[in-house]
Amino acid sequence: MNLYIPLDGDDVQESVLVSLEDAVKIAQVELDEKSQVVEVILHDELSDDMLPEVDYFIVNKKGDYEDYEYYQIEVLMANPFSQSTIDDIVEDFLFKTLLEVE
Repeated sequence: MNLYIPLDGDDVQESVLVSLEDAVKIAQVELDEKSQVVEVILHDELSDDMLPEVDYFIVNKKGDYEDYEYYQIEVLMANPFSQSTIDDIVEDFLFKTLLEVE
């Protein structure tokens, strides 16, 4: 399973979720069947050829997903008022506290 997360930098431990327009990097977080992080790959941008691999796209504001709706990607929204790191987002994903965006 792959989560895609727009980040404010290239530090996998310290960078936080930002809007897609403010993203410096896009993290591809691969989870195994036990929802453990297998690998984190940082991309410079979200390209169309990556989209078939996306299982969940994590956003912090609703407008960030509209361009990708036709790919039928599940979009989840983290708390927009928190400074969510990759670890925070994976934990929220595991405990199902991320909001579904409709």
